[in-house]
Amino acid sequence: MAESSTESLVTGFSLSGVFLITGGTRGIGCAISVEFARAGAHVIANYLRNEKTAGELKALAEAENLNVDLCRADLTTPDGLQ
Repeated sequence: MAESSTESLVTGFSLSGVFLITGGTRGIGCAISVEFARAGAHVIANYLRNEKTAGELKALAEAENLNVDLCRADLTTPDGLQ
């Protein structure tokens, strides 16, 4: 029978490599950024406007010694992809 705790879902979960998480500084994107980084990934969390949530993610990453970089860019435009 499957365990009901969410902790059991990430037990033994490990990632290596670099991951770009679009919308990675708030909501579900932030949760993905944090959990991937906790699992060993180098996370690049993309955001466009919300400096406050980007700063909060960076502070959490620094407090937990997580490998998270922020990337402010509009990925819906050719210039933003450069």
